[in-house]
Amino acid sequence: MVIGILFVIHIVLITGLWFLLKPIPRPNPPQITASAVSSGVIDLDAAQAKALLDSGKAIGLDVRTQGEWDAGFIADAVHCPISDPDFEAELAKIDHGKPYVVY
Repeated sequence: MVIGILFVIHIVLITGLWFLLKPIPRPNPPQITASAVSSGVIDLDAAQAKALLDSGKAIGLDVRTQGEWDAGFIADAVHCPISDPDFEAELAKIDHGKPYVVY
């Protein structure tokens, strides 16, 4: 009986350690194609965009309406609503030498 209990404890410990030590999945890096490089546009999924913004390698450019912005926004994002009549003038003011994640 004691051997059975020790065996069960052993299995539980090994299983627990396996769950703790297994690698954490990371988002796939964006796929950069020749057309993306020539156009300057790369499609990202949400995890890739978050990773890029969290790393500080890109700036968020929020083009949603003012109401959507007021409901919540990404910290340090630039708000430039696409529905704004001055959208193009406001867009011209941003630093075009930096990468942006547009959402």
